[in-house]
Amino acid sequence: MLVGLAVDLFLLGFLYTLRNKWPKGTPLPPHAGLVSLIAEEDGYPSLARLQLLVWTLVVIFAFVTLSMVRIFSGVPGSPTLSTNVLELLGINGASPVVSAGLSRDKYSTVAEASDPSQKKTLQYHPLYTMLQENDGFSNTRFQMLSWTIVSLVIFVSALFYLLSNPPTDLTTLNPPDVSSTLVTLTGISQGVYLFGKGVSEPDPRKPSGPTPTNVVCVAMAVSYLVVAGGNPAAPVFHYVLKGVSKSLTLTKIVKSVSVDARSAWSVTPNPLSGSSSSQQWYSMQPLTGTASATNVQFLFQHQYYLTTLVSGPGTVTPTSGWYNSGQKVTITAKANTGHRFKSWTGSGTGSHTGTSPSHTMTMNTAVTETATFT
Repeated sequence: MLVGLAVDLFLLGFLYTLRNKWPKGTPLPPHAGLVSLIAEEDGYPSLARLQLLVWTLVVIFAFVTLSMVRIFSGVPGSPTLSTNVLELLGINGASPVVSAGLSRDKYSTVAEASDPSQKKTLQYHPLYTMLQENDGFSNTRFQMLSWTIVSLVIFVSALFYLLSNPPTDLTTLNPPDVSSTLVTLTGISQGVYLFGKGVSEPDPRKPSGPTPTNVVCVAMAVSYLVVAGGNPAAPVFHYVLKGVSKSLTLTKIVKSVSVDARSAWSVTPNPLSGSSSSQQWYSMQPLTGTASATNVQFLFQHQYYLTTLVSGPGTVTPTSGWYNSGQKVTITAKANTGHRFKSWTGSGTGSHTGTSPSHTMTMNTAVTETATFT
């Protein structure tokens, strides 16, 4: 009885401490320390996370304490956790994961009220929301908390009894077991809790989506490179950090940028500033994406414009267009039936002037070629 009372007092003290960390009507404040271990992405306390935290601390305490008894008694080896205890920890570990997924799915799709004055506000301390669904008391949450307290009282009582009456053979000194019935009841209570959370309507008192203070950030390493020469203006990297849009002028040296995970980023302009109708610096790679921890180098290819013109009855290939600096291009002229090709007339460094209908040249500057037919 005394051990059970001690466990109850511990839980009450822990809850009281949490209560002081959450001012009434607000989610978890930024940098709340260890208390943030039981807060979900919306900043409000999670019953599933509280249960996992308390059970983890109790089992760690039991394991470390019995390990020390073994060590100081000269008994080799470490204690062994029973299958039922491991199953209980597994159930407690899975519940917060599923609970967080349900919360994310539920509140990420909730639209904010168009009139803020019509939106409900918290009437109770946010810690009490662990036992509530929307505005009402939840039997499924109360059942889950009750079985958590019952199982903790039983486990801790058995642990202290074991420490007070250790076995003669200390190689058998292991943390106490829990009954299969208790494991089943815990699993049922958590299953009912998660089902109830999944089918209930979103709580209108809670904000939709994660709060900016809880946004996960990743580091992106970004830079750019001009291929084949030239000196255009540097591109600009646009990103989001803690919900705020920001921009960074890229350099050819890699820079690490903190970005909100899964937020959208982009690079502009394309082609780069400094381009003209005769030359440009253009990127063929995607210049938009979703933020993740990665290294991205944006390549901008130096290009020149080839203009092909026709004078008379005939055709030429290729048509006018952009080509990479240093790229070899073959121009070909073909006269219409009953006519003949006369000559190419070119302008620009490396252009061609001559009577051969086909010629290969290297694009090192903008070139204009005119094919004349008679």
